[in-house]
Amino acid sequence: GASVPSRVGLVLVGAGPGAYLLGAAAVVLVNTLLAVAPVRLAHQRPSIADDERAVSLTTRDGYAIEGTATRGADGAGAVLLVHGVADGRDRWLPWVARLRAMRLHVLRIDVRGHGRSDGGFVTYGQRETADVDAALAWLRGQPGVDREHVVMVGTSMGGGTVLAASRDAPVVAAIALAPASSYPRLVAQRTAFLGPLAPFVLNGSAHLARALGQIPMTDWRPTDRMSRTLPFLVAHGTDDGTIPITLSRELAATRPNVSLYELGCGHDDIPAATAADAHWPRMRAFLAAHGLDDR
Repeated sequence: GASVPSRVGLVLVGAGPGAYLLGAAAVVLVNTLLAVAPVRLAHQRPSIADDERAVSLTTRDGYAIEGTATRGADGAGAVLLVHGVADGRDRWLPWVARLRAMRLHVLRIDVRGHGRSDGGFVTYGQRETADVDAALAWLRGQPGVDREHVVMVGTSMGGGTVLAASRDAPVVAAIALAPASSYPRLVAQRTAFLGPLAPFVLNGSAHLARALGQIPMTDWRPTDRMSRTLPFLVAHGTDDGTIPITLSRELAATRPNVSLYELGCGHDDIPAATAADAHWPRMRAFLAAHGLDDR
């Protein structure tokens, strides 16, 4: 997703005793709102080419999810693209161009709370998996799609969402770009500026998260729900200052179904970088290895 002052988001919207605690929580909340709101407005008019169409889906929990579908060749496989936090479906345009050239079917969505989709809350993959499930069901049900050869791809928060959705997803493989695989590590990194107040703010927000039926971000690891058998390609930039590449290195070292591809780029530009001439052959080879080749 786009670089923002705070990626911890609504997880840190919590209150506890004391004016300092409330003040610290308010600072995080304000930073989050200022970061997310303008970006959401910026994604109200997504790009739709003449041969594409707008799609509206309904999730199992009642959210309307908007997306853009690109039709491929009859009998071709399909790819679902999932963006990161404070971003939108058009982040994937470089990938769409590549997949279009392969004549694959493509669906790129705005996850809940983003772009033109319903919702004002970001749960960092906990509930966004329902968006992925609805999108996959729609994609696999389209005429001309080889429903046995579908791959999902996510970046940043979307990468973490893909990890969390993978256990039961009807796909043959998945690609995660700089995935947010462990939020406890990211939360600790992002709240360091609070100093000794950090534990109090995080404890307060954890109580609120539980009251809302969510896993506190201090406990939320998408890898806990990740498939241990689905083939994964994880790509991560060595210059990523938002999500440390060490997370992906640890993931690849502990999960035999994960292959790691490192490239010299930052966080926000990894969708474009992986679609560039220098790195697309690795992405394409992974797709082809799982039945999604040129038509």
